[in-house]
Amino acid sequence: MTRQVLIALGVMSMELGYQGVGLALDCPKMPEQTSKDVEVDVNAAVAKIGPVSGGELKTKTKNATQDILGKLPNADKVYLEQMLFASYCSSLRDDKSLSESQKTQRLFEYIRTVRKTIEQQAPKTKQGTDASPLKQPGKDERSGTRSPVNPPVPPLTQAERERAAKIEKELLELQERTKPWRLTPTQRAKIADKLSRGQKGTLLVLHLAGNGESQDFATDIVEVLVATGWTVTRSGIVPIGIVPAGLSIDFHDDIQIPQVSSLQLALESALELSVQARLRPTSPANTFVLIVGSKP
Repeated sequence: MTRQVLIALGVMSMELGYQGVGLALDCPKMPEQTSKDVEVDVNAAVAKIGPVSGGELKTKTKNATQDILGKLPNADKVYLEQMLFASYCSSLRDDKSLSESQKTQRLFEYIRTVRKTIEQQAPKTKQGTDASPLKQPGKDERSGTRSPVNPPVPPLTQAERERAAKIEKELLELQERTKPWRLTPTQRAKIADKLSRGQKGTLLVLHLAGNGESQDFATDIVEVLVATGWTVTRSGIVPIGIVPAGLSIDFHDDIQIPQVSSLQLALESALELSVQARLRPTSPANTFVLIVGSKP
């Protein structure tokens, strides 16, 4: 299965918007193949999880998953995940006490725990045998009694799997957008390595006043620049009109190009985003300006 995250995101439909953080959940119904008895069992198991988070969410999700695995040991993994996801997603969607970003975080934590539990419970088989064979009616060889029969659960259709992959991509993109905008240790090291070998300069770092992410990211950059020998001052700005996003560099004249280029390449290489450098004669002389806008 590709990346295993294909999960039960199966037939979930999501409308993604980003104004700060925006996520509207339009959760799926149970797959059409699901019998009424199975649906009742899944909903009952998921209902026991309740409005919890963190370690308690992991523990209760694991218990609910094990409960369903015990009742449907022969079900397709993706199908199981889809049923469990559909049920939990619906309960989160209707919870008015949670923000949309909190719902997203719990969905990710939930499905990771579901998948981990299913994989740990998967039976180990010999090469060339079915990983989860269906028991057939008949006598048990050891006891002489008739073995119980679990009805086969139809796997997801190709259309459902394709939609699952699409939803997975959207969720991962949303998760990336909702993460705090900070420099990682690896990014810090990459920037420091490149700047330590290039020309140093004097820099004014401007962040968006009142924007926590912009301020935090500017702080991270200033710390790296100062550590590599740059002269840095910083200030907050209140933009008029369009709010800048990402990073950009303004410089006064051509003589500053070597330092500007060094900083631009270091940031682009470490952050994997485009950093625009603009010649602006109105910028302060003998320095240049790094503008830290909103998270791109």
